[in-house]
Amino acid sequence: MNALAPGCAVDGTSSPIRVVYLFGTAVIKGGGEVSLLELMSEIRHLGVDPIGVVDGPGEIQERLEAEGIRCIQQAVPPLRPWRILSCLRAYRALKQNLAELDATLLHANGARIMLYAGLAGRSLGIPCIWHVRVLDRDPFLDRVRGWLADRIIANAASTRQSLQALIRDSVRIVQIYNGIRLETCQGAPDHAMGRKPNTPPLILAVGRLSREKGYEDLLDACALLKQAGTAFNVRIIGNAPSADPAYADALRHRCDMLGLADHIAFAGWVQDVGTRMRQADVLVLPSRREAFGRVIVEAWAAGLPVIATRSGGPDELIQDGETGRLVPVKAPECLATAIQRLLADSAQQEKFRQAGYRKAGEFSLAEHARKVFSLYKVMLLEAARPPRLPAPDLPTASESALDDARSG
Repeated sequence: MNALAPGCAVDGTSSPIRVVYLFGTAVIKGGGEVSLLELMSEIRHLGVDPIGVVDGPGEIQERLEAEGIRCIQQAVPPLRPWRILSCLRAYRALKQNLAELDATLLHANGARIMLYAGLAGRSLGIPCIWHVRVLDRDPFLDRVRGWLADRIIANAASTRQSLQALIRDSVRIVQIYNGIRLETCQGAPDHAMGRKPNTPPLILAVGRLSREKGYEDLLDACALLKQAGTAFNVRIIGNAPSADPAYADALRHRCDMLGLADHIAFAGWVQDVGTRMRQADVLVLPSRREAFGRVIVEAWAAGLPVIATRSGGPDELIQDGETGRLVPVKAPECLATAIQRLLADSAQQEKFRQAGYRKAGEFSLAEHARKVFSLYKVMLLEAARPPRLPAPDLPTASESALDDARSG
């Protein structure tokens, strides 16, 4: 897919909206980075000229450049009292870069980068969005971020409610679910692909190896399944974050202590998750805290039944007993029972496959991009920057566009 030529919108009649997307990281840590990368690719069709700002060389820059999207590197160190000079230098460099890029809007993905982007945006007079996928654990700084943001995108109702408890002017908060590139996951299930004949059912878990993902609860549930004589194998897809490599080591040690080494494979991160999903029999999301649950929608699109914990986002996505199964957080016994019953009930598996596949269509990437673009138009109308708006589909009032962004 080719990027828009500078100064040329999709209909060739006006300049595109130049939006700078700020990651605050150089690597893909999870679904948040993937979602923003896919948004940047898709939203070009609506008349946006996207530019990425990353924390250094890495996978994010490689993927943007492969898509023909311009990308610049800008280090953004964590805010610490002993690093104040480094933070000030980074802020000044970012501000200069944004001024040179002639950005129309800023779209900050994450907590740390929002402080830098929000301050630079205020100084330069550039409207700024804070895209919140999971809240930081510092209420004071979250209030500061909320004050700096012209608009805030919450990726789920649970995220929006947490923000509303912190930010007085809650009308600036818009809930927009993440979009998924469904075609990368869709396809007929192929349980034989990549598996030996007569192998046990395959349980799949996808997500970075971090503590909030609750993998120890999955391991404990697997130990109970083994004690009950249930045949199974587990494949865990995900890398350990650089900030906490010890957790991954602890999981492997726990796996050995529970006698599960022959049943569980830690596969690391893989690019083609959709193919791995089509090989599996059930997806399990054992998270203790999950703002959205992108992997649930991916599993639905792949025709894979889902079992997840009531950890936030899954409660919103899954209708228990209809599109999947929900179990309590930190309850290995309940998780083991749910897995055992689903693996033994082919009719229930098929029901979840069909219902989940239909539900996945509500989270298309094109619809997500349309809602975000509608929010951009609201912000530009409020900022009195109509020359930057592309010609097609202009609302007659900012309220109508904001309703469009919130709809669905």
